Amino acid sequence: MVNILGHGDGCELAPQDNCWGLNDFLTVRKVDLLFDMHNLPRVLSGKDKLERRTIEQVRTGLTLANQTNTPVYSLDTWFECLRYPLEEIVERFKSDYFSCSVSYAIAFALFKDYKKINLYGIALGIGSEYSFQKPSVEFWIGVAKGMGVEVNMFGNTEVLAIPSRHLYGYNTKQGELKSG
Repeated sequence: MVNILGHGDGCELAPQDNCWGLNDFLTVRKVDLLFDMHNLPRVLSGKDKLERRTIEQVRTGLTLANQTNTPVYSLDTWFECLRYPLEEIVERFKSDYFSCSVSYAIAFALFKDYKKINLYGIALGIGSEYSFQKPSVEFWIGVAKGMGVEVNMFGNTEVLAIPSRHLYGYNTKQGELKSG
């Protein structure tokens, strides 16, 4: 089992063991592994047009990871990061649908053959700045479920939520039917 933690509501519910965080998650609590899938040299040099807050989050995350000896997976081996095995994962799953770090983390868990993935604090709200990331997270959850991997979500989340909250064509609210 692996626990993937985001900054949203519900991250405080995560257990202490086998937890992976995103970007600067070490500012919240200790995790065993981080994913920072930014182009780190470009972000830290200011060449990317990112908000100053994002640049500081990246810098803080890398600093804390270094201080706590927390492994960080990223696009390449810069700043003592581990190189994310993108080519191997794309080859194995025949997909390169990655629009955020959560997608990379779920695919990595599948690549490492975890049979249970818990998502804590992964909100990805409909209509928010994260709404373009939501479909790829849902895609990788679908891949996981198709492989027989148990996926659980904790906290307020829009992941796998229908905007209308009703099943298309039915007068049934999403969540009213029991799913296996």
